[in-house]
Amino acid sequence: MAGASNGRFYGFSGDLTVVLVGSTGSGKSATGNSILDRKAFKSVATFGRVTSMQQATVLEDGRVLKVIDTPGLFDTTSNREDVEKEIVRSIQMSKDGLHALLLVVSLKVRFSEQQVATIETLKHLFGDRILDYTIVTFTGGDQVEEDQTLDDYLARSCPPALQDLLEKCENRKIVFNNKAKDKETKARQREQVFALIANILVRNGGKPYTYDMYEQFQKVIAEREYPQRKGNKALEEEELERRVAATVNEKLTECDAMISKYKEEVERLQKELYKRNKEQQSCKHEQGQQCYTCKPAKEEPCGPPVIPGVPQQQPVIPCVQQQQKPELNPVAPWVQPQQQWIDRRGVMPKPTGCVVM
Repeated sequence: MAGASNGRFYGFSGDLTVVLVGSTGSGKSATGNSILDRKAFKSVATFGRVTSMQQATVLEDGRVLKVIDTPGLFDTTSNREDVEKEIVRSIQMSKDGLHALLLVVSLKVRFSEQQVATIETLKHLFGDRILDYTIVTFTGGDQVEEDQTLDDYLARSCPPALQDLLEKCENRKIVFNNKAKDKETKARQREQVFALIANILVRNGGKPYTYDMYEQFQKVIAEREYPQRKGNKALEEEELERRVAATVNEKLTECDAMISKYKEEVERLQKELYKRNKEQQSCKHEQGQQCYTCKPAKEEPCGPPVIPGVPQQQPVIPCVQQQQKPELNPVAPWVQPQQQWIDRRGVMPKPTGCVVM
């Protein structure tokens, strides 16, 4: 990723998190793939999805860029409240908060009341402060002529609501042609979006939008609405449920962070143990010794196990007579000696003669 370490983010050295928000079919997943420069998300309209998906890539300077694709707003097959909760959870998914929110709008459809409602939903959830982190991201860049710019395209028909949004976002906007095949176009689009993210970092002093900022905003809203709720039993119960849900979500977030920390520690220890074992094997091989991977397995002795201090049981002599193999006479092999028998006491009787075959 060219230019990743040439001061592009103006001294900001942490990992980056970008969240994609928009209506179903606006091109969020395809835009995420363009930013990551690989096919990480399914770039087809997935109706009914109510879970966020996170993918990441490593920049040239070693930092991690995380991209979170949220469910589509105003999907008729999904519950709106569930989708809004999942968008809020996407903030919780990023431990360090989000550094940019890409509001995805398609140029292939007319800017309608639905897009206006998307903006109002974001302001209702996160407050006006979220606009300081928002980049208006247009998809369908193939609709723009080669000799045109995005400003030229929007100058022909830009609804007042869209103009107002661009002004509040300090005119941070970009257009993506997610169907582009040539590497130059793909690289140029990524460089443009990284430049806008750098602008947001400078604008906010390198501080991301965190879940704590969301909770503070919700607390202000609750205090503002409290006089209206006071005395209304139904509203008071609703407020109590909201506070309980907020507490539960906070505890779950802490648990998730703790589990993630423990998993990372376990993975680190496993890698360290594996590395030590490999070093020990290499050292033994250099000394001409056998390591545990190439050393033959120890053969277990036959019979019952030997227990110290416990007398061993003598083998039982079978009741049947055991026949020994007779030895042939080397002088007259046709003369076979009398078969010798061992009685039950283990005594061998003296031979009485030979038997002619």
